[in-house]
Amino acid sequence: MTLMNGFAHAREARIYTDCAWLAMPEARIIAFKPKTFVGLNWPFVVATSYLSEAQWLDRTVQRVGVANPPELGDVLDILGDELSQFQHENPNSRADMLVAGYDRFERCCRLFCISSIDKAQAPACQPTELTAYTSSGTETAAWERGNRIGWNRKRMLAVIDEQRKSRVESPPFGEVYSIGGTAVEVKVTEQGTSTRVVRHWNDALGAPIRPSGRQAYGI
Repeated sequence: MTLMNGFAHAREARIYTDCAWLAMPEARIIAFKPKTFVGLNWPFVVATSYLSEAQWLDRTVQRVGVANPPELGDVLDILGDELSQFQHENPNSRADMLVAGYDRFERCCRLFCISSIDKAQAPACQPTELTAYTSSGTETAAWERGNRIGWNRKRMLAVIDEQRKSRVESPPFGEVYSIGGTAVEVKVTEQGTSTRVVRHWNDALGAPIRPSGRQAYGI
């Protein structure tokens, strides 16, 4: 499990990821690097969870760049094809993507999730439009508050703080922490994209994540 959250309003959308790449099953940090890429010619951002296969992220970035998709729908089509190919070649794995972009026909920002497996909301590799998404943390009071009264940066950061402290199963190693390094926000508007670090955690390269240690917080 990686951090992959987001929400969309009419004039903006935001996606949040961490930057810790892990060696499984012990969840040891092997790199700090982005888990998103942004459009160069118009505003969109893509976050992905298939972190154990870094070459797939590189290939997806290359394919989107070469295609230079002019519209949000074209980006979603390419990503759906990539996830379908990923699942075909990695039948025992799962990958998800979170996509935010400005739709010039609808004149608003939109958020989509695409999964390589079938879900209740949509078949595998088909985009589902959402107003908000969190990769975990739905059992927390922070998530309940955001879901009840609406999402903004402050409420999403409260969920991220809870997600950071949660463990996930990593057989045969047991339960591990999986969110670390920094939490990065990418904001999408009609005018473009902007990136900022909103949480900075003092995790060490080569070591497991330990949320109980000293943390430095961004805003």
